[in-house]
Amino acid sequence: MKPSIHSLVHQTMQKWVLEQGEKKFRADQIWEWLYRKRVQSFE
Repeated sequence: MKPSIHSLVHQTMQKWVLEQGEKKFRADQIWEWLYRKRVQSFE
């Protein structure tokens, strides 16, 4: 079972985003959508 994206701390998310070949600011965008806008799915 894959870990929940909600279980990642911000620094861990930044590291993961960089490993995926994305720029660091993408982690900030994901974080905002998850915790400020409370999005529950990627659809």
